[in-house]
Amino acid sequence: MSSLTQCGPVVALLLLASASTDLSYVGDPMGCRGGVSAAPVQHYPNAAPYDMLGPAMCSGGASAPPAWRGVANVPNQASATQPNSGQSSQLRTPEEQFKQAVALQTAGDLDAAAAAYRQFLATRPDNIEARSNLGVVLARLGRYSEAIEAYRMALGTDASRYAVRLNLGIALYKANQFVEAARELDAVLGAQPDNLQARYLLADCRVRIGEPDRAVGLLEPLESVRRDDTALAYLLGMAYLRLKQPEKGQVYIDRILRKGDSAEARLMMGLAKREVQDLIGAIEDLRRAVELNPDLPSAHGLYAQVLLETGNRDSARGEFQEELKRNPLDFEANLYLGVLLKEEQEFESAMKHFTVALGVRPGDIGARYQIASLDLARHETESARERLEAIVEEAPEFVEAHVALATAYYRLKRREEGDRERAIIEELQRQIQEKQRLIKRGPA
Repeated sequence: MSSLTQCGPVVALLLLASASTDLSYVGDPMGCRGGVSAAPVQHYPNAAPYDMLGPAMCSGGASAPPAWRGVANVPNQASATQPNSGQSSQLRTPEEQFKQAVALQTAGDLDAAAAAYRQFLATRPDNIEARSNLGVVLARLGRYSEAIEAYRMALGTDASRYAVRLNLGIALYKANQFVEAARELDAVLGAQPDNLQARYLLADCRVRIGEPDRAVGLLEPLESVRRDDTALAYLLGMAYLRLKQPEKGQVYIDRILRKGDSAEARLMMGLAKREVQDLIGAIEDLRRAVELNPDLPSAHGLYAQVLLETGNRDSARGEFQEELKRNPLDFEANLYLGVLLKEEQEFESAMKHFTVALGVRPGDIGARYQIASLDLARHETESARERLEAIVEEAPEFVEAHVALATAYYRLKRREEGDRERAIIEELQRQIQEKQRLIKRGPA
């Protein structure tokens, strides 16, 4: 186990993340309790961004019809008058406040819409439609933590609103909270097995949190009926590459390439070449991916990893920084850049990146080990000891952690424990050498 652990590629799709469909409710705020029945909206790599589905009509408890569209629905109520953000303070009834909030949202005055929804919710705190609409507005503003809170409050009133739960999953995904996003998306898919949007996003989450086998399980049943689906090919290809099955991954690379050169295809080709240790070829493909689409999520970070593996530390550092400009919560970019900064004795900056990485993947052994090793470098030995003892208990074959723990014990004048760790290290190294010998010898 390496000191970084096998992080592997974590690739965001340009499917539903930055251009996802947020669903919202509109109608009589006092009488409307029907849920929005919305079909999933499908996005493909390099597709033009889709706008959110506009506030869906909802009156008399009826649900909105399914929609596979990317333009806003303009509700009759909202379009009847031109919204004026200054009118909200003059509105007297909750119904007027709600309609004004909807009008502001539809007109794109999102800050004013958020304020108007909050004003309405001050007197109708359990209204799901307004709470969900507020979540949509906040998500469009990039205020994901507030959007997440709004969606959760709406689900606290009625947990069966799966359109709201889907939006919660999307907001968590955008906030890089992939474990929690997977939990919500799994619930949506359990209730709506045909929801393609939830299935694709859930599969991407599984790849991101190190469960590519589960991603394959989600996607393979679609293979026979969606062979021309570029998004499916991209997801399945990435999952197989993460499973270290480049031959299967190549099938999907070829399928994407038949539609022309693209950043996504180049990224997958680079990962496949990296897997077979063709690092020069991998650098060329990943460089080309960045050229074709500088904003492809994780492209800069993956390019940086291969640059680092070939000894180009300065270039790698620059590419990790480029990734973090676009995605400040990227796990690998934070972890690897933190390592580089630690080795350059920029300890404070390194700790900031390790802390972000651990926040994205709570409990991750690699991030915890790096923080412990940073403690050692800063001579905070007792703190390092505590962290390392927990790590080797959880991952007893983690050789580097045992080495660091032995160092901590010797610094603390705890020779007996240090000697014990040294013996463990020697045994683990012997086992590793034996395994390598058997591999070289091959089957008997």
